[in-house]
Amino acid sequence: MSELYGNRWELIKSLDEGGQAHVFLVKDAKNQGDRMFVLKRLKNLNRLDRFKKEIEIVRHLQDDHVVKIFDFKAEGEKPYFVTSYYEGGNLKDARNRWKENPLIALGLFKTICETINNLHRMEPPIIHRDLKPENIFLRSKDKLDPVIGDFGVCYFENGQRITLIEEAVGPRLFMAPELEDGREDKVTPKADVYSLGKLLYWMLRDDGQLFSREKHRLREWDLRKAKDLPSGGYDWENIYFEHVSRILDQMITTAPDERASLNQILPQLSRAIRLIEREFTPITQDAAMPCEFCGQGEYVLTEKGHTLKTLVLEPLVALIGEFWCVIFVVMSSYLESRKPHIKTGGEKNSFISGNRASLVAASDRSSWNKFNHPAFTLMAFCKSDTAKFRL
Repeated sequence: MSELYGNRWELIKSLDEGGQAHVFLVKDAKNQGDRMFVLKRLKNLNRLDRFKKEIEIVRHLQDDHVVKIFDFKAEGEKPYFVTSYYEGGNLKDARNRWKENPLIALGLFKTICETINNLHRMEPPIIHRDLKPENIFLRSKDKLDPVIGDFGVCYFENGQRITLIEEAVGPRLFMAPELEDGREDKVTPKADVYSLGKLLYWMLRDDGQLFSREKHRLREWDLRKAKDLPSGGYDWENIYFEHVSRILDQMITTAPDERASLNQILPQLSRAIRLIEREFTPITQDAAMPCEFCGQGEYVLTEKGHTLKTLVLEPLVALIGEFWCVIFVVMSSYLESRKPHIKTGGEKNSFISGNRASLVAASDRSSWNKFNHPAFTLMAFCKSDTAKFRL
């Protein structure tokens, strides 16, 4: 006969053996049925106080995306608690379910961030400290519905920090730098932000590889995937991941004070999902966007930081000075065999202002007026050198 815990939980098989607990697959002998559960049994009784604290915290968490405790025994020689068994496994074993569709991965990651943010907003805050693919489960095989488990949290209570059963400060590749030396006074919600940034990178990386420290912008680690060009230099295979890299810039940083909070990250994550879904091409100093008019030139980032003069006065003067030729340019572009280029015959400073772009046609590269975006100036030159386009 199989061993019973609490005269109720029948052991089916061993699942894992963590640093502080044995883990078993069990079923409820008192209630007939096929539903399975997970039983975690404490190894070292010297950790019993922390084990009890973990039970107390998890039992009172009201979040559908956090493990639920159904039963526990905190006394005796074999303390244990029982949680749900999640048929979908953990994230480490489920990569193929989103590998071909990064939008699925981003949606899943957003739910994980929302759950951790709810823990951070509690009073006192709960900090997981052990966020990694093995500790995030999927509720079922049919739906990517995440559940956070295996808490390596710190709980602030009357100035005393209680470290729970999953005591390690975090897995090496996902751990925030400030936790490396075991400095408990350095533990803040920003430690989880760092780990989540590493998790996001891991989820979107094709081969599941992960760097040790802040390397996501290095060419060999860049999610955009650099590819060499025959003419020299390189281009990107997936420029849309720049939207994600800008979020990683705010999460994977050495200094905790330089990291954004999850309250700040979540709106940016929603925006990145929307931009990637609609294939809005980001523009950076190392990634140009093809010209929307001719398909040959490129928009490139040229400068940042503007004053009121460059943001308002200069564009206004340019608009007033060039408005007279709008009709001429529009009609010319239509009559010129509907070509994307506007041939101006040497005329300078023809200008069109639209919702998304401004066009300056000029034969002399040095003679056109600047038009500044509120955040930066974008320029593209057609290869035929008959027009210059700027966002």
